[in-house]
Amino acid sequence: MNEEFLLIVESLEKYKDLLESKNDGICDGMTEGEKRAYQLGITNMYEMLKQIIEHDRNEGNYNVFVPEIKEEESGEYDLEDFVKWDSKNRE
Repeated sequence: MNEEFLLIVESLEKYKDLLESKNDGICDGMTEGEKRAYQLGITNMYEMLKQIIEHDRNEGNYNVFVPEIKEEESGEYDLEDFVKWDSKNRE
């Protein structure tokens, strides 16, 4: 088992740009109202995530997104507990 801790940090703006670059293909065949609703959804989701992340960062906390986490395992971890949790899940 690898005991090194690696934290990969991504830019949320990068994913917003990616979605916006795919607008033509995604929105192909949509009415103008559907396109506006889709864009509003993308903008709202981005702004919500950005506000959550910025608020937590300002509080000294950092969010870690784990795509397939059990509900009972989600919550706050200090670094040591997070590494233990991660090591257990890699066994």
